[in-house]
Amino acid sequence: MARVLVAFALLIITGMSTLADTPRPKTPMDTMRLLQAAALSAGIADKATIDRGRQALILRRGAEEFVSYPDNLHILLQSAGSEAERTAILNEYVAALKESLPLADTPPQLSRIMPVIRHRDYAKVANGADRTLSLPFAGELRIFLVEDLPQSTPFLIETDLKLLKTTETALLAQAQKNFARLARKAQTEGAADDFRLRILDGNYESSLLLDAAFWNKQLRDHGAVYAAIPARDLLIFYAGKDPNKPREMARMVKGLISRLHHPISTQVMRWDGKRWTPLR
Repeated sequence: MARVLVAFALLIITGMSTLADTPRPKTPMDTMRLLQAAALSAGIADKATIDRGRQALILRRGAEEFVSYPDNLHILLQSAGSEAERTAILNEYVAALKESLPLADTPPQLSRIMPVIRHRDYAKVANGADRTLSLPFAGELRIFLVEDLPQSTPFLIETDLKLLKTTETALLAQAQKNFARLARKAQTEGAADDFRLRILDGNYESSLLLDAAFWNKQLRDHGAVYAAIPARDLLIFYAGKDPNKPREMARMVKGLISRLHHPISTQVMRWDGKRWTPLR
């Protein structure tokens, strides 16, 4: 079973050895090469290929394919105070990556399924084919389903649906129920009469668009609500009746998106009390 593996900062202590010496990486590409060598040395993949466009490492094991985005690893390696500390960080990362690789024909746990919102083309980026589970959301955006594991967030695909013997709609309902517990931790930053941010954990900000209770309160209090998710960790919104704000938001996200990690969309949407609708 093929799944996408999006690896974040992985911290599992282990005695596993990867590279004897780990120099301080100057660029993300340096970190990518270090991880590539370590992954192959540890035998967790048959082939490891650097995708420069996506700034990701593609790991292949038989028919399985996994995608690792080691941006957090790069930060950890750069901030480490010694070569020994960098070697330990890389060893821990690779060990946790190996631990996270899903076993074939193992269904995801329903209690761990979460919704994320991505551009409709993300399925092709993720799996190289339209096999990733997703449902329509608004305009060019779709809802994808992931399994929220301690060290990774593999995206669900058609095989998972068959293993769970359920439907996409039922899985989405479960995912929204699971996410509601996390959404309670979200915070709002910014002045009430200007653009504001919804802050969560850096991974699920886009999913906060599904928090209907929050958006309905903004609608009642301010009369109109607009939002955009230019990146995975960035949800910008405006609640108010200033007719210029939606256009300002559109210009702002278009100027930002090329400089953001994990970009999603420049689409600006309006909340009507039930759903998000893209502005024309």
